[in-house]
Amino acid sequence: MKSYPHCPFRRNRLALSVAGLTLPLSLFSLNTQAQSVEEADERIPVVLVTLGLDENAHQVSSPYELVDADDLLSRSGTLGDILENLPGVRSDTFGGGASRPVIRGQGAPRVEVLSDGSDVIDASSVSPDHAVSLDTMLSRRIEVLRGPASLQYGGGAIGGVVNILDNKIPNYRPEDGADATFILRGDTVAGERAGAMSLTAPLGENFAWHAEATYRDADAYQSPASQEKRVQGTAAKSENAAMGFSWVEGDSYLGISYSVRNDEYGIPGHSEAHLDCHPHGIDLHCGGHDDHEEERDEDHEDEHDEDHDEGHEGEHDEDHDEGHEGDHDHDHDHDHDHGTPWVDLESERIDLRGEFDAPMDGIHRIRIRASHTDYGHVEIEGDEIITRYRNDGYEGRVEIDHEALGGWHGIVGFKVSDNTLSSQGNEAFIPEVDASSYAVFAIEHRELTDNWHLEAGIRLENQSYDPTDSQYASFDEDLFSYSAASVWSLGESHSFTVGYAHAERAPAEQELYASGIHLATATYECGLLTDPAHCGNGIAASPEAETSGNIELSIARFGGPLTYSLHLYQNSIDDYIYAQTLAQEDDFRLIRYVQRDAEFTGFEAEVGYQFSQNFGVELFHDEVRGRLDDGGNLPRISPARTGATLSANGLISNLDAELTYFHVAEQDDIAGYESVTSGYDMLNLQLDWQYGMEDEYHYFIKASNLLDEDVWNHTSFLADTVPLPGRNISAGLRFDF
Repeated sequence: MKSYPHCPFRRNRLALSVAGLTLPLSLFSLNTQAQSVEEADERIPVVLVTLGLDENAHQVSSPYELVDADDLLSRSGTLGDILENLPGVRSDTFGGGASRPVIRGQGAPRVEVLSDGSDVIDASSVSPDHAVSLDTMLSRRIEVLRGPASLQYGGGAIGGVVNILDNKIPNYRPEDGADATFILRGDTVAGERAGAMSLTAPLGENFAWHAEATYRDADAYQSPASQEKRVQGTAAKSENAAMGFSWVEGDSYLGISYSVRNDEYGIPGHSEAHLDCHPHGIDLHCGGHDDHEEERDEDHEDEHDEDHDEGHEGEHDEDHDEGHEGDHDHDHDHDHDHGTPWVDLESERIDLRGEFDAPMDGIHRIRIRASHTDYGHVEIEGDEIITRYRNDGYEGRVEIDHEALGGWHGIVGFKVSDNTLSSQGNEAFIPEVDASSYAVFAIEHRELTDNWHLEAGIRLENQSYDPTDSQYASFDEDLFSYSAASVWSLGESHSFTVGYAHAERAPAEQELYASGIHLATATYECGLLTDPAHCGNGIAASPEAETSGNIELSIARFGGPLTYSLHLYQNSIDDYIYAQTLAQEDDFRLIRYVQRDAEFTGFEAEVGYQFSQNFGVELFHDEVRGRLDDGGNLPRISPARTGATLSANGLISNLDAELTYFHVAEQDDIAGYESVTSGYDMLNLQLDWQYGMEDEYHYFIKASNLLDEDVWNHTSFLADTVPLPGRNISAGLRFDF
């Protein structure tokens, strides 16, 4: 299934008007279209691995997108880059080496990134300059669920789920020799050089093994908005390798894999100019302490002096000294931008996966996932390690897909996890924290009639944090989440969905314990449990779980030449945690995590028409608004996006063409200390050619940002300092044999 950058019509009223016009047209055509619902079902897969059930695609209440292996061939870069053109999805870009997806205005730690159903244990949710330690080049599919999916995956999925499905552990045994894949790809904007190989082969009667490796090396990218030819600090290099082995019997399998990933990439926008900045209550002081005493004598003879004196007791120098281990002994052959800090990352992971088909009466399938990860990265400037991060841990989950009981079928499961996150060095702003959680959940489905489908679920979870330093308080919270949804089939090719999800999320480690300078994001960060006299208004916080109430209405037509979908949502979140800017010095900000009630509203819409077997058009639009209940906008909220795609398929010997234009609006609904971000126009053209008995040979060439626009990303911490790439030509090939 092709996935497009989704977004039509400028504002809600226009989008609803278009949907209102298309609905009667589509109802009128219900009895006149030749295409049946079975033909429509062939275009949309009926199994979502992320949901754990074999379910008709049109009866899935959660909006979702699938990006398959063919589509992934032409998508390069970080995970956020790969997914940012899906409906409701943007990216918190941070140069060429790191970014995570932002779904409906929610980023880390409210969007869960999974490796075939298991948590990715790294440091990417701590800061946007930390890469997601997964590679997608050889993935068989990426599943993206928009909106709450917290019943299966916890509070970290309040915003959505991104599940990257790979082939590291074979779930089948090749019958006719081995299956192999070979990929090559490159581009002009960053001189990307990328390649991948994989091999799956039988081993005896009931066993199979798999081996794979990927490589990507890209220089700093070019941008018309940059004063220099290339944007400094945006070079990136990654290497991945994995080997897996499994037992296979029919539709059942059990296997294990070992994988290792190495990354080197620059940290753009990093400046040492504010290394001595520190807070005094709600004020930010940058400069030597002697200067501060002078300024305080002259300018601070007011009611705030007492607060300043109480917080001014040594600041964070001791923390800076700890972990400052001098020169590093890392050998590296990647050319890093002169004077730009860079990240050297290594992650080792062991996965255990299994699925047992119909193991006993009443059980349709048992699915198990377990993993152990040893993750670490260092941030280096010149030849000196600035900061070290580590995150070591494990996760295990079991899901049981049971047959119908009292008319309800579904899954019950449990999950346990434990990990230890730590940082050391000049910019270590998080203490060592041991995090553990356990949960039980159930998600059930029922067919009331042939046209009426119900879903209901519940999750009980406990999340706890235990810092190793006794000066930090422990945190323990019981969480309760539930959801219900109904899907009505209107005729053969329409559906209407209404759903409600109540989800609770415990604060993440950095939201609780952050305390220190973070030059990558040009911030001094203070967590909910940081001493408020040192950083804040002097009032101690009592951290609470976020409580989200999400209402969603969807209507879709999926059969015939005219198709459309409209998803409307309102997500009200009590005790929403966000980084509030308290003060600013040049581009450097003092932020403190606070809790206030907030609301996110928005929609995604698309209308498509297939003129013939070869030609089609699609209009798309998405937008989201994030506001605090007591007034004011939330920071880094994505602007509206509107566009169209023209497609021509099978014109000349299996040659497909796709021309996409979209406009990203100016973002002027801004939070305090934010700047208005200009809008831009994007024009992309892609050609794909596939041939062979099973289309096993695939070539593509893609032109991106053909207008060579200045592109600034409002959802990025670097929205004002680091532009996105300019005009780019990329090309690649994939052979499956």
